[in-house]
This record gives sequence, C-alpha cells and structure tokens, in this order.
Amino acid sequence: MSDNRTLLRAFAGESRRGWPTTSQRHAIMRDYQQENLEMAAHNPWEQRVWTALNRRGAPYRNNWERQYVWGHRIFDFFCSRLGVAIEVDGATHNRRSDLAQDRWHARRSAIATFRIPNGDDYKLYRVLRMVKRVGRWKDRRKRVLGLAIRYAEGGPCSTSMP
Repeated sequence: MSDNRTLLRAFAGESRRGWPTTSQRHAIMRDYQQENLEMAAHNPWEQRVWTALNRRGAPYRNNWERQYVWGHRIFDFFCSRLGVAIEVDGATHNRRSDLAQDRWHARRSAIATFRIPNGDDYKLYRVLRMVKRVGRWKDRRKRVLGLAIRYAEGGPCSTSMP
C-alpha cells in the first residue's frame, strides 16, 4: 500500500516525477475504498444512513452501494440506477471544495449529490424524500450531454456551462 500512496501523491500533484497508469490509479482507489469501508463500519451515523436506504419504502432499496469508487472520488453511498450519491459529512469535510466537486460531477456526468451532516435526522429524511423525486439518471445525462455538445460547438449556451 505504501507504493500506492507514493503514486497517489504523484497523481495529486505533490510530486511531478510520474503519473500512475490507469491500473495503478484503480489500485490506489481500491485501497482507499477498503480503508473507508473499515472506518464506516465504526461510524454509527453512516450505519444509520445505510439502514435508512435499505428500509422498506426507501427509494431504490437494495440498489445502493457503500464507498463507491467513481473515477478519482469515493462516494459514501451511490445508486447507479438513479445516478445519485449521498455524502455523510463529518467535521473533516471542507464544504467549499466538496460543493465544487459536486457541481463538477453534476455538469460532467449528471450525478446528483446530496450531503447530510453527521447526526442530522431531519436532513436525512428530507434527502430521502428528495431522492424519490430526482428523476432518472438516463434523462439527466442526455440533457447534460446535449448541453455540453452545444457548448463545444458554440451553440446557444456557449458563454457558460449550466
């Protein structure tokens, strides 16, 4: 794993000596995924969110995955049928950079990301209600892809991406 850490630092820009290959990046992210799964097992709030997502009546019950790797990011919970990620934010999260990442993923791949602060029951159930209304990922991707193509061709939305 220490070799993967060195590669990750190189990938993150801490060292400019070399960039990891795709298979190396995949190994790095899998290592992080395993670490996150171990930490999540000791986080009672993540356990509570996981239980709520798999409760009867929850949107797309049994289609959620924990610590899901998406490129260079790991979502706490992800439903690939809906294209929805749920992040549980503790004290270590940087809200500004997290929201910037969320916007980037929304523009690039139409992933809807919802954030829940640790211990906020009201926000948890509010997010679950919002997930039911988010719509199909397939439709959002078509809309985002169409806007990106028009943007690249200098079409009606060429001044800025939505």
